[in-house]
Amino acid sequence: MYPKILFVVLSFVLFAFAIGDDSLTFTQTKIKEWDNGNHVQWEVTIINNDSLKRTIFDAFINGNENFKPDGIWSLDLSEEKKYHFPSYLTQFGGLKFGLNHTFGYINTCNSQATFGASDIKY
Repeated sequence: MYPKILFVVLSFVLFAFAIGDDSLTFTQTKIKEWDNGNHVQWEVTIINNDSLKRTIFDAFINGNENFKPDGIWSLDLSEEKKYHFPSYLTQFGGLKFGLNHTFGYINTCNSQATFGASDIKY
């Protein structure tokens, strides 16, 4: 009996994480560059596109190997190259469905980084 219940619960948890992967989308705009393109300022907009239209209270934002920040703002640092929503966003009700949050960073390579989200909290 217990193995069947455990299987159902674990299946639901894995399914919930799979759904959460598309809850946040990222778009980027290059603002300016200097030092022959070795420093590029980017503006990133995170949009809550949760299919169940839930409010997102927090999420970890992860940069890929192209993410070599010289500065970042409007996100809180969790660990190297891993950030989460700023505390003021979570304190004031989270990121509601359809709304967005913008952060910026300066990358020390000439290409934009790609970002992903994990550990999304609804």
